[in-house]
Amino acid sequence: MMRSFDADDISEDRMIALRKRAELDSKYLITFIQNDASELKQSLNRLASTFAELANTYYRDEGRRIKTRVEKKNTNSVELNIRYCFKVAVYAEFRRDWAEALRFYEDAYHTLRERDPPWLAWFLCGQEASKDDWDDNKLPATQRLVEIKTVAEQLHFKISTLLLHGGKVIEAVKWFRQHNASYRKLVGAPEVMFLHWEWMSRQFLVFSELLETSSVTIQSSSSLVLGTADNPLTEWELIPAYHYQVVFFNF
Repeated sequence: MMRSFDADDISEDRMIALRKRAELDSKYLITFIQNDASELKQSLNRLASTFAELANTYYRDEGRRIKTRVEKKNTNSVELNIRYCFKVAVYAEFRRDWAEALRFYEDAYHTLRERDPPWLAWFLCGQEASKDDWDDNKLPATQRLVEIKTVAEQLHFKISTLLLHGGKVIEAVKWFRQHNASYRKLVGAPEVMFLHWEWMSRQFLVFSELLETSSVTIQSSSSLVLGTADNPLTEWELIPAYHYQVVFFNF
């Protein structure tokens, strides 16, 4: 950036010398003419456009680099795979590539849920896990479950937000149903059961708020396909008050 009070004060030779010394492309050299309001405004617009272009390029390249790790499956660590998917999704959000962001958030969510580790049987059925089964976790059972639910909650929030942002209300409600069904039985140890129901109630509250603040106008049920015969949705599930009511009466 160069600051000047008059455009004539800056010679072409000086600009060339500055570009060479800084090793800059000419489009990244911006001049600010302070005593001309219109020129100053144009300079600020160019600066904003330049920053946006550079940021978009950076996040695109970073996303590609991390996406390569995911696609090549360079690690057997589930935690790392989830982290990589999350980072690619965040970088895609920065670039406003909503489709790619949604895809990688979903991949991270499914990776977390489909792992089927020993602790899942333990929490669901009360079966004891051997010491070897827990060696890769290095965490107490309750803490491990709390961390898994925390990650699932964050991923679910991101997915629901993107679906609603894209006007996909039915898909968002179906996703919430799936999220609810997947984790409802993962109660944990009896002495900390309250943590589970507090977590479940928060899922309904947050989804209610997302529906309520969504800019999408929910159409009448007559024009919507509310699920299938085997897994129908009700018109009530599209209304935030329904989910608030579920929390009030069930949790």
